[in-house]
Amino acid sequence: KQTTTNAVRNGTKNKLSNSVPKKKDNKNDKTSLMNSILDPTNPLMTKPITTDSLSIAVLSGHTAFILTGLAYATSDVLHLRLLAMGGISLSMLFQYYRPQPLSI
Repeated sequence: KQTTTNAVRNGTKNKLSNSVPKKKDNKNDKTSLMNSILDPTNPLMTKPITTDSLSIAVLSGHTAFILTGLAYATSDVLHLRLLAMGGISLSMLFQYYRPQPLSI
């Protein structure tokens, strides 16, 4: 105990604690990453990747339509389920990042 109190009196304990790098708050980093991914105006998803203004979201919508059509053409139940799940997953991605909302 005496060495600890002597270190506190001399001010060496504060110097040591200041030299140790502080841990980053990983929770805030993960939260900000999730917020940036789930932002509907995420530029990665809505930015055109070709000259025809096709974005990743639009391409996922076209791929979802193709997978859903292929699901109707297959007779194997496992392939049907895999194509249907892939189609609906891509369709949900497209609807979330859709550039213009649907008006029903």
